[in-house]
Amino acid sequence: MQNLDGHELPLLLQRVIAACCNIVRNYFALLSDGFMFSSHIEEERLRHDLHDFMRHVLICKKDFKVEIENISGDRMITFNRKFNVIVVDSAKSLRELNPANLTKDYDIQEHYILYLMDAVRFSDLYLELHQIFSHFWQYYMLNVIVLVENPDIQVVDVYTYFPFHDGASCRHVHVKYINSYGDAWRYPIPKSLYPDKVGNLHKCPVTAAVWNTPPYLSFKRHPNGTIEIHYWEAELLYVLGDKFNFTVALIEPINNQQRGKQQPDGTINGAMGLMIRRTADLSLGSFRVTLERAAVLTGAESYYQTWQAYAFLKRAQPYTSLEILVYAFDNRTWICLVISFLTALLVAYFVQLRYDTSYWARIVMGIPRPTAPLTNIVMMMTGQAIGALPENTFCRFVLTLWDLFGLLLRTAYQSLLFQLLQSDLYHPAPFGLVDLMSRGCKIVTTNGTYDSVSTVPTFYLRLIEMHIIKNVSEQSIFFYVEAHKHECYAGISPEDFIIHHARVENKRGMFIVLPEKIFTQHLTIYFTKHTFLIDRFNEVLQNLRAMGLIDFWASNSVDRTYVEVPTEKQVFLPLTMGNLEGIFVTYLVLTALALVIFFVEIVISKWRK
Repeated sequence: MQNLDGHELPLLLQRVIAACCNIVRNYFALLSDGFMFSSHIEEERLRHDLHDFMRHVLICKKDFKVEIENISGDRMITFNRKFNVIVVDSAKSLRELNPANLTKDYDIQEHYILYLMDAVRFSDLYLELHQIFSHFWQYYMLNVIVLVENPDIQVVDVYTYFPFHDGASCRHVHVKYINSYGDAWRYPIPKSLYPDKVGNLHKCPVTAAVWNTPPYLSFKRHPNGTIEIHYWEAELLYVLGDKFNFTVALIEPINNQQRGKQQPDGTINGAMGLMIRRTADLSLGSFRVTLERAAVLTGAESYYQTWQAYAFLKRAQPYTSLEILVYAFDNRTWICLVISFLTALLVAYFVQLRYDTSYWARIVMGIPRPTAPLTNIVMMMTGQAIGALPENTFCRFVLTLWDLFGLLLRTAYQSLLFQLLQSDLYHPAPFGLVDLMSRGCKIVTTNGTYDSVSTVPTFYLRLIEMHIIKNVSEQSIFFYVEAHKHECYAGISPEDFIIHHARVENKRGMFIVLPEKIFTQHLTIYFTKHTFLIDRFNEVLQNLRAMGLIDFWASNSVDRTYVEVPTEKQVFLPLTMGNLEGIFVTYLVLTALALVIFFVEIVISKWRK
């Protein structure tokens, strides 16, 4: 390989450049369209070699974007730091360059090629490499290789480190030679250059911040100091432990702070604070994906979803006795019945007034003249017997007609009323927020849940009255709603918590989950920022979800038959005109027949005269 100026480069420098270009072309270029070149050299005599190295590496792959920086220039935060080539001449130079300062908020693991110039001058190369790798491990950077010139055999040796080498050296930097480059690679790349370092954690402990949050995860501390966790996210945690061969160390946030949040003074408490301070490696237990958490933590891909929903007490609005009495018929039917009844009373009243002066009136009323025709109509409608029957056929037929009409209506009304009085009848559950507001209902929720739904304009503007319970337990919502069952309250909580309450309190069917959902909650596992676990955990979580195992575990803890979802259909529906159509048709047919009899009696009466 020749320098651009024409002079020949040292053989080892040529091989370092060739090794670096080979990695860029055969690994970096397959995953990205560019990389970051960073350098910091303290030895003045090495600057010429740095210049040669940089010029050749920058042109080793055409159409490949490269950003260049050094410690004395402007170093900007950019997303082009996923793949990096770094040149330093000591561990001290690396610490001063400090590439992690600009990638510490990444949620992914970057890749690094570090060229340690003139490494032969170090009396203890292993110690220098240990310091370099210790700096990377301090920021959880795993995908790091160091190129070192080996003048003894004129090759470039490649080193990396393993933080989990065996059970006796958990989280300790173990420097290891992995490859070398002469005229070609000794071992194939890229697996030999960037090996998996977290696939087997050798029974090392991984600390998880957990708390009691069933039906996702229960937390119980025994008097002897041991901790017991259950439910499906606990099962998920132990499955991950078996998969990656780590032991689970459990820690509980103090003062029942659970997930935690940012305080007015800027500090963050709870599980989030533990992970930010790296007291805990991860946390789970109904941990919802939010922008606030993503800013300070690294979240795995969402593996489960539930919904923020309204919980409505099924027995919250029973029908009153008066409402039950009129429930049997719908409004239209009641109007038709009242009109027909009043019509009969008015006709009877005016016919009675004309009895002495009208021949037709006497035929209608019958002979002998009834003493209380209006009362007779009411008595027959309610199924009571009347006094002496008139002699003429038309009047008797009308009485029979009215009696039959009343009998059919009474039977329909009484049969449904009998069922209604024997059962609990409640007003239909609302279908969403608009129904709740129209009924004058109130919302009850906890502080934690209110934080998640407070962006809803109706809640933010307090267009509906809200009661916020200062309690971290979601069950407190449902106990509050039950205690105020004679008022219209709706609780807001994730649907799985509603189901869990009904299950553990043996209250199947007591709560209704309204069809209108507030929003979907995506659950995840949160890790410390720039965690070394994220890539492999995402792979396993995707596989578990694709196989349906996560949903299967969750279904064992969340039995959705314990709550109801309202529909428009009710157990007892009021009778409508369509249901009573046969009765009214019979009534009209008999009325028409009565009119025929009326005219026949007039004709017969005139013929006799």
